[in-house]
Amino acid sequence: MFSYIRSICFWIITHYVFLLVCSCSPIFSKTTDYAESLNDEAIQKYYHTIDPTSEQSRLCKEIIKRLIYQHYDHENFNDHLSDRVLNSYVSKLDKYRMYFLNQDIQAFEKYRYMLDDFFRKGDVSPGFDIYNLFQKRYVERLLFTIKYLETNAKTINFEEDENITLNRENALWFNSKNEQINLWRKWIKYEILKSKLGKKDTQESVNTLLKRYKNMMTRVIQTNTEDVFTIFINSLTQIYDPHTEYFPPRVSENFNIHMRLSLEGIGALLQSEDEYTSIVRLIPAGPADKSKQLKAGDRIVSISQGLNAEFVDVVGWRLDDVVDLIRGPKETYVRLEVLPADSEDDHKTKIVSIQRNTVKLEEQAAKSKTMSVDMYGKHYTFGIIELPTFYMDFEGMQAGNKDYKSSSRDVHALLKEFIKKRVDGIVMDLRDNGGGALPEANDLSGLFIEKGPTVQVKDSQGRLTRLVDSDPSIIYRGPLVVMVDRMSASASEIVSAALQDYGRCIVVGTTTFGKGTVQSLLTLDSGQLKLTTATFYRITGDTTQHKGVIPDIVLPPIYDSEEIGESTLPEAIQCEHIHALNYKPFQDMTNLKMQLIKRYQARLPQNPDFQYYLETFERLKKIRSNETISLKESVRLKELEETNKWKLDVTNTLRRSKSQKTFKTYAELEEFEKKEDEEESSESIDEKDDKEDPFLDESLKILADMIQFSNPS
Repeated sequence: MFSYIRSICFWIITHYVFLLVCSCSPIFSKTTDYAESLNDEAIQKYYHTIDPTSEQSRLCKEIIKRLIYQHYDHENFNDHLSDRVLNSYVSKLDKYRMYFLNQDIQAFEKYRYMLDDFFRKGDVSPGFDIYNLFQKRYVERLLFTIKYLETNAKTINFEEDENITLNRENALWFNSKNEQINLWRKWIKYEILKSKLGKKDTQESVNTLLKRYKNMMTRVIQTNTEDVFTIFINSLTQIYDPHTEYFPPRVSENFNIHMRLSLEGIGALLQSEDEYTSIVRLIPAGPADKSKQLKAGDRIVSISQGLNAEFVDVVGWRLDDVVDLIRGPKETYVRLEVLPADSEDDHKTKIVSIQRNTVKLEEQAAKSKTMSVDMYGKHYTFGIIELPTFYMDFEGMQAGNKDYKSSSRDVHALLKEFIKKRVDGIVMDLRDNGGGALPEANDLSGLFIEKGPTVQVKDSQGRLTRLVDSDPSIIYRGPLVVMVDRMSASASEIVSAALQDYGRCIVVGTTTFGKGTVQSLLTLDSGQLKLTTATFYRITGDTTQHKGVIPDIVLPPIYDSEEIGESTLPEAIQCEHIHALNYKPFQDMTNLKMQLIKRYQARLPQNPDFQYYLETFERLKKIRSNETISLKESVRLKELEETNKWKLDVTNTLRRSKSQKTFKTYAELEEFEKKEDEEESSESIDEKDDKEDPFLDESLKILADMIQFSNPS
């Protein structure tokens, strides 16, 4: 059970601790020699100029035309846009200001208000000029790092009183190469110290880092014109909104395979985040999802092609190369070394073994179970419907197959079964449901309400379309709780918002993702363009964009809303309030909600699981508020000792409340966790599904409260 708790807490610590870079402390004279050694002759061995092609000029014009005339947000193609594109592009290349010097940034000023003119002419040469300088600076850093690891690593003083800054995104650009090299030196020290804290000796750490940076150098040579064009053009597309993106042919192929759910791999959406490949979302019913060993936010460090094969370090690799390494024949195994998202310590990795397979539509189908709760002197039997995605067999529907599968049809059948069993209430679990077919959101909402509108869709021309449930029948009229979390998005938000607005359910969980936009996939002469073409609104006229759906009863968070969600994405579209539609509420739940909240808040202090989550979340916020971290080993060891003591205490408190065995030392706890992870990896899917779920348990209690308040006798 404790493994379950660890597995869902705080995936957002990823992207934070591991992106530490050094502060501007005094420059050490020992870096001067290295600055002088970074001469043009050494750099030219690896650096190569990359130029645009005539085909890319035509492709640029085609993309510009699509953006101007088809994107939902009619962005003015002018100097202001040019200014933002330049900032976006530089940030994509050097977000933490480790490579470019202040003189480089000043040199880019000639493009600040001219990029819109270049784009209109199909001239992408400014992007290539900037990238070529970036590549040179990048090679300089790799050359320095490799040489420093080979010659100075053994002499690093880990008791020197130095610190590094946690985030340099808003730092000043360095004025000199020596200042910059001092940053690189501290970063090396940080990486080795991190390995030492992970109980690896210095030489082992140095060997690993040398291999990693030499691999990164090899991949610099492999960078091609398509890579540069993609980064540059997406600095433009994502000024429009974060979901508008150009896919080059190779990436487009992988995207299409994913959309058909036939990719033989682990079933996960991946993205490049600085030098790491991270997991964005697990595909419902995919191998990774079924394994219960990976989660959103985990970062992949290395990959092994089999249960006994050697691991290959993939830090600094291209995303498509990482995808190719993970992909493989069906029923073969791949092992991943990952930095877990919920780990407070940035030096602890774990090994995950997953059997590759395809994701099948039928495995993503809604499923049900019943659970019992004894409260208020009564025995309640509740039905739970888990819906991982909103799916529809479009081909079967178009072929006239009367039995074609869809999420709303399957839920309809499950509701009928629950009605026959005379369950006392139902929980609709939409946690981690990232959406799917929009019509399905309308049809599923219609199972619980009389006829009426469920969502409004506004296209790029300002035209409104209303999705309406035209069937006056209600399949299920009883007490209903809808569970959501921060990863519930799109169609999940439409359903939970509609049922909340109709007064048809109590929404329980945390604020949803906040994605209120609709994308279309357009075919280009080369590759594809994913383009935002519409937004959707609640029947009240309000928007879920940025805001998400706010639950009626808010449970402890497992994702940090300041790091995950639409509101955290740069250039996310802002939506205005529009006119509300006429609709007939099922009931007024104002007073009931107040009673339910009061009852829940009374239970909260006595819930040991929720107290564990809240304490852990607060500790994470405290750690993340520290802007610098020490590079002094004795200080870090003391901090690690305090962290381990805190983990031991909070874990024992939780286990003691459940009358479970406690641990005398942190080493004992660590060994228990390792054994529990190994056992979990070998469990069947049914065994994993039977794990404790305190959030579902509380939702069932809220459902019992609903019945008790509605029928106090």
